[in-house]
Amino acid sequence: MAEGQEKRADLVVFDADPAKVYRDLIDEQHRKKWTNRRIDRLTYSMGLFVWYFGTSRSYPEVKHHTILMGETFKDLLEEIYDQKVLSDDLSLYLHRPAATDSTMAPAGGDAFYVLAPVPNKQASIDWKEAGERIRLQVEQQLESTLLPELSTCIEVSHFVTPDDFEGKFNTLWGCGFSIAPLFTQSAWFRFHNKSEELENLYFCGSGTHPGAGVPGVVASARVIEKLVPPARDDCMSDLKKLFCSKSKTFSLASLLLPKAQADAVFRLYFICRTLDDWADEGNADLLRDAMDAWQNNLPHDLLDHYRFLQARWGLDSKPLTELMQAMLMEQQSVRMDSEAQLLEYCHGVAGTIGLMLCPIFGVKDKKALEHANNLGIAMQLTNICRDVFEDAENDRIYLPADLFSSALTTADLTSGDCDSREACTAAKVRLLQMADELYTRADAGIDYLPLRIRIVVRWASRMYREIGNVIRTEPEHFHENRAIVKQPKKMFFLIKCITRSLYKK
Repeated sequence: MAEGQEKRADLVVFDADPAKVYRDLIDEQHRKKWTNRRIDRLTYSMGLFVWYFGTSRSYPEVKHHTILMGETFKDLLEEIYDQKVLSDDLSLYLHRPAATDSTMAPAGGDAFYVLAPVPNKQASIDWKEAGERIRLQVEQQLESTLLPELSTCIEVSHFVTPDDFEGKFNTLWGCGFSIAPLFTQSAWFRFHNKSEELENLYFCGSGTHPGAGVPGVVASARVIEKLVPPARDDCMSDLKKLFCSKSKTFSLASLLLPKAQADAVFRLYFICRTLDDWADEGNADLLRDAMDAWQNNLPHDLLDHYRFLQARWGLDSKPLTELMQAMLMEQQSVRMDSEAQLLEYCHGVAGTIGLMLCPIFGVKDKKALEHANNLGIAMQLTNICRDVFEDAENDRIYLPADLFSSALTTADLTSGDCDSREACTAAKVRLLQMADELYTRADAGIDYLPLRIRIVVRWASRMYREIGNVIRTEPEHFHENRAIVKQPKKMFFLIKCITRSLYKK
């Protein structure tokens, strides 16, 4: 680097021209495919002369985009690519942003840039001398066609030439669009986003797959988002251990997932589990910091994992926002006034997770989203009925107040009072009935999933639903004791779910 500085990195992403990077920055001994000889034999795109200027008057009749073809435009390509000379009759693209956004120019004035295709630096052109000459040529061409009296009202002026593209923008030969878009230099034949030469070297920009132009450049950045792992990455084995140790029901089902989806589920669980732990432990400050980082797009050790999942799998932002909002609500006081309030809360902390999982599981039909939300809510209702005693010990009552003749206290739920227990059991039966209805609705949506994932989700759903059945068999016993589904029954459900999933309705 400049001044002899050296910086080391485990991974490097270049948005510079790959040809320039390979040719000038990586010694040839480390390159097998992109040798100097091969790079030199590639065909390169044209150079660009770009003039930025502002005027003291406005040109309201000029549109946002204008293409001005020269009289000899058919000969222009031959002059650029074959003869490698500057044309006396340029074709121009004129951009006037104030046509659609008045804030792009001061009142009474205007702002433009004009682009002219020219030979790249494989031509013998001295741009220090030619730059101002071409600018004057372009000025006269615009003044005689689109911008009358232009020469008398220019207030600011700046131009860039192939010299700038090479020196400032790091393109080989100062070309405007890296290698030319010939068939043998397009799509897969273009420079790959993941270097074939060096591990952990990546490229984005016009020289890489899929190609030049704003859509192609943006698409290459999206590709990089999917290829490059998170900068703050925990060992996947640790994430898997956390998942398996904390989620017995789901961890068994996850064994059937393809590895890529399983790793994504482990990462998502780590995110949601960490947020849930902060909520349970009363770490409102951590939740608020996370929400602030999320809403303002700031770096965050935990949320960067979710951003990686967004790039890799296309997760939406809204479910995570709603999840954190629901958890922040819990920090005030957990008392549910009505079933409607409870269902809204269940959507926030669990239905949202179903929505997050949909893109990971390959769900593309939007009709499936409501089914995923229903399954998450049903599972949360089951959790609430299972953990009434434990939640009460932590000053939380999720049972809706409108299910009781008089408001229950945490003391009522943790004591052995028969009337309170009886009322609590009746409320749990009601919530489990609601959960059963949601499980049934959700089951209709499981057929939207690919086969292996269909089995996984149906099995997890069936095991969770069985927790409710276990609670109903001995409500008194499972008030203070945690209801579980025993291993033989889990295997029985697996066989049923495989059979059911093989034969879609």
